[in-house]
Amino acid sequence: MTTDYRKMAKAFFPDAAWIHGDGRYALVAFCRHATVSLHETEESAQEQKKIIDETGCGGFCVNAHKVIDFGKAYSHDYLQSREE
Repeated sequence: MTTDYRKMAKAFFPDAAWIHGDGRYALVAFCRHATVSLHETEESAQEQKKIIDETGCGGFCVNAHKVIDFGKAYSHDYLQSREE
């Protein structure tokens, strides 16, 4: 069974301006409108985060960028910790 990380991203961020790519690591920019780029590896997501942290992600950038691992986000332990 394969996981559809694009569907997960749409569920987590239904109002995102756009969702691009595929992979379990989501680089999310919460500046003006949420935008999501999905990456196959954490290293790729972190590299892109470093770039937008240093240069900005657009005209309304407030440096609110985060990498989320959807593999962990939907794990039983993670969901339980969010309920507490």
